[in-house]
Amino acid sequence: MIEPGAAYVEGWHIGAIAEHLEAVTAGQITRLLINVPPGAMKSLMAGVFWPAWEWGPRNRPSLRTVAVSHSHRLALRDNLRTRRLVTSDWYRALWGDRVRLARDQNRKQRFETTATGLREAVAAGSITGSRGDRVVLDDPLSVAGADSERVREAVNRWFLEAVPTRLNDPLRSAIVVIMQRLHERDLAGTILARDLGYEHLMLPMEFEAERACATRIGFRDPRRREGELLFPARFPRAAVERDKAVMGPYAAAGQFQQRPAPREGGLFKRAWFPVVRAAPAACAWVRAWDLAASVPRAGCRPACTVGLKLGRGEDGRLYVADVRRDQLSAGGRRAPDPRHRGRRRPGLPHPPAAGSRPGREGAEPVPRRAPRRLRRPGHARERRQGDPGRARLGPGRGRQPPPRRRGLERRVPGRALRLPERRLPRPGRRPLARLLGAGPARIRPARSPLMWLADRLANLVSGLGGPRDKSTGNLHVHVPRARAELDAAYRDNWLARKVVDIVPFDMLREWRAWQAPPAEVAAIEASEARLRLRGTLLQALRLARLHGGAALLIGDGAPDPAAPLVPEAVGQGGLRYLHVLPRGAIQAGAVERDPLSPWFGEPALYTVSGGQTVHPSRVVRLLGAPLPDAAGDGWGDSVLQALLEAVDQATAAAAHIAAMLPEAKQDVISVPGLSQHLSTEDGTQRLTERFAYAARMKGLFGMLLLEGDGRSPEGERYQQKQIDFSGLPEVARLFLQVAAGAADIPVTRLIGQSPAGLNATGESDIRNYYDHVAARQTVELTPAIARLDALLVRDAVGRHDGAIRYAWRPLAQASAREKAEVGRLKAETAATLAREGLVPPAVLAAGVEGWLSGADLFPGIAPAFARRTA
Repeated sequence: MIEPGAAYVEGWHIGAIAEHLEAVTAGQITRLLINVPPGAMKSLMAGVFWPAWEWGPRNRPSLRTVAVSHSHRLALRDNLRTRRLVTSDWYRALWGDRVRLARDQNRKQRFETTATGLREAVAAGSITGSRGDRVVLDDPLSVAGADSERVREAVNRWFLEAVPTRLNDPLRSAIVVIMQRLHERDLAGTILARDLGYEHLMLPMEFEAERACATRIGFRDPRRREGELLFPARFPRAAVERDKAVMGPYAAAGQFQQRPAPREGGLFKRAWFPVVRAAPAACAWVRAWDLAASVPRAGCRPACTVGLKLGRGEDGRLYVADVRRDQLSAGGRRAPDPRHRGRRRPGLPHPPAAGSRPGREGAEPVPRRAPRRLRRPGHARERRQGDPGRARLGPGRGRQPPPRRRGLERRVPGRALRLPERRLPRPGRRPLARLLGAGPARIRPARSPLMWLADRLANLVSGLGGPRDKSTGNLHVHVPRARAELDAAYRDNWLARKVVDIVPFDMLREWRAWQAPPAEVAAIEASEARLRLRGTLLQALRLARLHGGAALLIGDGAPDPAAPLVPEAVGQGGLRYLHVLPRGAIQAGAVERDPLSPWFGEPALYTVSGGQTVHPSRVVRLLGAPLPDAAGDGWGDSVLQALLEAVDQATAAAAHIAAMLPEAKQDVISVPGLSQHLSTEDGTQRLTERFAYAARMKGLFGMLLLEGDGRSPEGERYQQKQIDFSGLPEVARLFLQVAAGAADIPVTRLIGQSPAGLNATGESDIRNYYDHVAARQTVELTPAIARLDALLVRDAVGRHDGAIRYAWRPLAQASAREKAEVGRLKAETAATLAREGLVPPAVLAAGVEGWLSGADLFPGIAPAFARRTA
C-alpha cells in the first residue's frame, strides 16, 4: 500500500531504529538522533510507520506530529504515505475504531484525526506556527546545501532557536532527528558538539570497532568484524565499493560511515603526496597565485596569498615543486598586524620599514616596482633552466580590485601570465580530491635541510613518526559499553564485582558519628534505621559505580512529585521512604545552564518510569566516574568503562595459567617405526589398543610395560615432560597490580592477599587507601547527600539545627590500648581546661559528655547520660 512494487528486505538495523522509536513512545527518550546511510528505510520508519503505529496499535490518536525535511516536496511525500497507510482497508480493519480522519482537515500537507491528532509536513526553516508532540526532522539538510556555510548555519540556527519552542509539552514531547552525515558542522555535528542531550543511534555502512554504537536503552551494534556491512541483503559489497568509487572518500565517509572526515584524512590524504628526489624532465610546469584581499583586523587573522608551482608529467601525475604562502599587501609587503601597531613585532629584530620584507636574516629591501614575492620564487632559476612556464593569477572570491590585478600582471617579468578579468565559478576542492585519489601527486623536495613540515616529530631514517612507526596507529576512541555488558561483567567476573563493591562498602563500613546532645543523636539514628538509610545508600552507590549513576527518591507524601520539596514543610516523621532508582529507571532532563539557578549544573527535572516528572529537590543524584564535561546527559561513566579491559586481562591471565595445569606433566613414549604403524588401518588400531592397555595397567598397578630395555634405539623409551611454572605467579600478580592500580584499590584489599617481601606489612598502602576513601567521603559523598541530611535532621528532631553535624568514622580503627591512651590524653586536657578556667564549666561538661557518648570507651554511658538528662 506504500510501495506495492517493491519487496520488503529485512535488516537488523530496522529493528534497532524501531526499538529506539518505541523508547520515545514509552517516554524513555525525548531527544533522539539517528545517523544511518541512505537507503536504510529511515524515512519510512520515522516519518510514516511510527506515527501510524502510535495512533493505532498504541491507541494514541491524539498525538500531533510535525514532519520536517529540507525539501517541502519530500515532506509532502511522507505525509501522503502516512495518509495512504491510515486510510487503507488493512489499517482500518484493525484500528479503524480508534483512528478516523477529520473531514474538514484532510489535505495532503496537513490532516487531523477526530481525536485532534495531527500529521503536518513543513520544510526546514518554516516551522513557525506549528506545534506537535513529535517533531521529526528527516534529512533537514540537502547534499548541495551541506557545502554552503550560509545554508548550514541557517539550518543550525533555525533548529536551535525555533524547533525547541514548537513542542506542546516541553517535558514530555520529543524531537527526533534522523539523517545522513554530510559535513562536520551539519545539524548532527552541531547536536553532538554542543552535547544537547540527544540519544545517538549511529549505524555506519561498514562496521568500525572503535566507533561501535551503544545506547542507554541497552542496544549495541551486533556486528563484530571490521568492515562488516550494515545491510548486505540490499547493499552487497560490490554495490558499496562501486558507489564509494563514484562518491569519493569525503562523501562516502559522511553518507556511508557517518563521519564526514575519513579516518586517514579529509579531502586530501597524506599518502597521496609521497616525496620524490626529482621530477621527470618532460614536465609541463605552471605557477598559480591565489591573491588574498582580506584586511587585517583585531582578533581576525587575514587570509594568505599562496603561490604553487605544479607540473604534470607524461604519465599524468602531478608534481608539486614549490609552495609560497604569506600575508602580503598590494605592494608585496607583509601585511601589518594590528595587534603590534606602533611597537616591535615579536620575533623581528627591528620594526619593518616601508618597502621591506622580513626574511630569514632580518629585513630585506623590496623594490616598489613589483611585488617581490611574485617575482622571486624560482623565476630566475627557471629562466636559466629554459623553463619559462606559465603563471596564473587566481580571481580569488571577487574581492581583488581588477586594476590591482592588472598592475600585478604588468610587474611580473618574463611570465606568460593568464589573468581572469571576472570572478570565475568556484569549482571547490572535491574534484581535485577525486583527481588526486585516482593518481597520487608527487612532491619534489626543496634544496633546503628542512624538507618537510609535519604536526609531529619525524625521523625518516629511524622510522619515528613515519609509516614504520607502529605508535602512530595509536588512537583513543571512546566506545561506551552497553548496560547489558556491564551487568554481565558484574555478575560473572569476581574481580569486576569487587572493583564495584569495595569502595562503597568501605565508605559506609564504619558509618558516621553525629555530634549533638544524646537525645537528638538517638532520634537521628532512629530515623536512619527507619528509612534504612545505610543499606539504601550502599545499594545506590554500587549501582552508580556500575552504571554511571543512580538516584535516591525522597518520599514525603506530597501529591505532586513535580513540585519542589520545601524543607520547612517536613516535620518530625515527615519522610515516608527512600527508594533506590537505577539509571535505567530514571531519566535526567536537560542540565540547568543558568549560573544564577540553585540547580546549576544539575538536571532541571527527572522522569521516572511511567512518565512521572520529579523535581530535582526530591532526588539525590549519585554519579559513577566523572565525565570530562560536567553536563553530559546528567550522569557519569561506569567505573568499569575504563577498568574492564584491565580486569579482563587479569582474570584471563589467571584462567590461562589454570588451563596450563592439566598439561603440567606429559608422558612421552618413543616408539620405533611409529610412522609405519600408522600408515595402515590395522597398525593404527593395534597401536591404539596397545597403549590403551598400557595406560590401564599404569592406572591400576602404577607400572608401565614397554618393549625393549628403555635405552637402545630398537626399543621403546619413556620420559616425562614438565612445564616450568616458576615465572607465572609473577605474571599473574603483575596483571592484578595493574587492575588494582586502575581501580585505586591496593592489592591487599582487592584480593585479600597479605603483602609479600621481606619486612613488607602493607600498612602504608592500606593507610593511603583509607585516606583516599576518607577524602571521597568528604569531597563526593557529603555534598551529594547534604539535602537529604538536612531533611533527616528535620524528620528526627522536627526542626533545623545548624549545630547538629556529623563526622565520618575513620576506617583505621584503633586498638583498645590505643583508645585508652587517647582517652587519657583527652581527659588530662579537659582537666587542665577546667583547672585553669579557660572554658565555662557547663560548656566543658557538655563537650566531655558528647565525647564520651561517641568515643565508645565506656559501653552504656550514652544511655546513662540520656536518663540523667530526662
